[in-house]
Amino acid sequence: MTTDLPEDGRPAAPASPTAASAPAYPPGGWTPALSPSTGTAAWAMGFLAFIPIPFFGSIVTGIVMALVGSAQRSKGETARRNGIRAANWGLTYLLLTVVLIGGAFLTVLVATGGQEGPVPAGASALIFTMIALWVFPLQLAHLVITITGTVRASRGAVFENKLALPLLR
Repeated sequence: MTTDLPEDGRPAAPASPTAASAPAYPPGGWTPALSPSTGTAAWAMGFLAFIPIPFFGSIVTGIVMALVGSAQRSKGETARRNGIRAANWGLTYLLLTVVLIGGAFLTVLVATGGQEGPVPAGASALIFTMIALWVFPLQLAHLVITITGTVRASRGAVFENKLALPLLR
């Protein structure tokens, strides 16, 4: 039995791949998901809200989205526009979180008459109900907006979020 091995004993390199077997890449090549030229990073910071420390993640998210979004201004027009929109949503989300949580505790303070000591069982139920009715829908909306903004920015489009307050221009 004979084999056709080169003199060094190693098998010969395979023939170059044909166009049919070559991997298909999009025109213009591959772009990483967090490309600095699209502002995706600013929207992706919204996932910090799901840090498993109650309310801390929401506050950190608003601040980080505003900072990262503002830093996108020098990275191209698409990144600038996505960055500003992500920063506006981050600040809106931060403002709503603080107002809703503060409102829940203020309502309990008024309902209990400002008594010191342990919180009565009825007040605890009121806090839980208010947080569930106000904060849960905000968290759900934030998740949908963050996913949508991240996906659209990663595709090179600008996500126009109508729910964000236009705090930054």
